[in-house]
Amino acid sequence: MAEPDPAKRLGLYKTMQETLLQHSPYVFIDQGKTQIVVRDNVKGYQQGLNADMVWYDNVTK
Repeated sequence: MAEPDPAKRLGLYKTMQETLLQHSPYVFIDQGKTQIVVRDNVKGYQQGLNADMVWYDNVTK
């Protein structure tokens, strides 16, 4: 059931976040960045979630 009272709802969210923090099996330490360089005449390059996921079907030059 949804909590209509904003103050109570805030308390519930805080409790939920603390519970997740205490019982989480892992911690995110960092998020890497990938730099991609293509020539000006290369069009349609699209990268997926990481550098290993590239869709070349739309690439033209």
